[in-house]
Amino acid sequence: MVLLGNAPINRGQASVEGVSHGDRRAAFGGDDPTSNCGVLEYVRIEFAGYPIGAGNELNGLTLGGCGGGTLVRYVQVHRSHDDGIEIFGGTVDLKYVFVSHAGDDSFDWDMGWTGRSQFVIIQQHPDMGDTGFEGDNWPQRPSARPISKPRIYNVTMVGSRSPNRAQRAIVVRHGSGGEFRNFVITGFSLESIDLRGELTAQRIASEMLSFGSIVMSKIGPDGASYFRHESGINDDDGGFDERRYFSEIAPDILLEVPDPLGPDAFDLTEPDFKPVAAYIGAGSQWSPPVNDEFWDEDASYYGAVRYGAGASWLHGWTACPES
Repeated sequence: MVLLGNAPINRGQASVEGVSHGDRRAAFGGDDPTSNCGVLEYVRIEFAGYPIGAGNELNGLTLGGCGGGTLVRYVQVHRSHDDGIEIFGGTVDLKYVFVSHAGDDSFDWDMGWTGRSQFVIIQQHPDMGDTGFEGDNWPQRPSARPISKPRIYNVTMVGSRSPNRAQRAIVVRHGSGGEFRNFVITGFSLESIDLRGELTAQRIASEMLSFGSIVMSKIGPDGASYFRHESGINDDDGGFDERRYFSEIAPDILLEVPDPLGPDAFDLTEPDFKPVAAYIGAGSQWSPPVNDEFWDEDASYYGAVRYGAGASWLHGWTACPES
């Protein structure tokens, strides 16, 4: 499914992947931050997407240049053959999103996306999938404006624990910014959060990129390797030390805690993402805009589902069929 609009992107106008070059129907991007791409509500996209070639794919859900007039909420993308959701610029907001068993990355952005998202669940499959969140600004020109800077709150990320897949939870690169708050991250086989590129790391100092109120548990091949050591030719972020930043500087980061989710969170057909412990995020890290109706201001807890909840917001409309 592809929705295209006229909201700002950081390269003027672009053409969506997977469509013949020059087809005007594939064009998106403009100067209208309120551009309306329509309404997606209680929608399940299953077994969609197609990798046409290297760097040229159709995803489960593609949002190109979609603006604030677009409504995306209660949407599941299941078993997409490439990325689950990819957002190219714009200001579109998303709420109550479940990406399950994506063939590549679960949730991507590029081209200057500056929207918001709250209540997101990502579950990976042991036989497929790469990164949970992969955020870019522009690979060829990382300083391009508008700079990607989504605000993403209340997220549950469940890796597959597979020793056969090198899965990361979050990769931020090519100059992207972002604000990440109230996350639960568990079960990723390689590492939790990886920043790439000197400009990306510099976004930390300029407060264009920030993290807080995050629980991390059982990550890496030994269950305790949250961040990979980078040095020499493997240093891809100008010497930035993720381990030190998340252990000593970023606020309210909990490492090496008991798994915040029960075994049912890893069930591939009937998952349950309710926490088994009442982890509560620091109130000082909760900073949605005042009088902004998008945010649920009562969700000052880690993850996308409240501890002690009965039926969660996934009940009754999501499904995880194997075929």
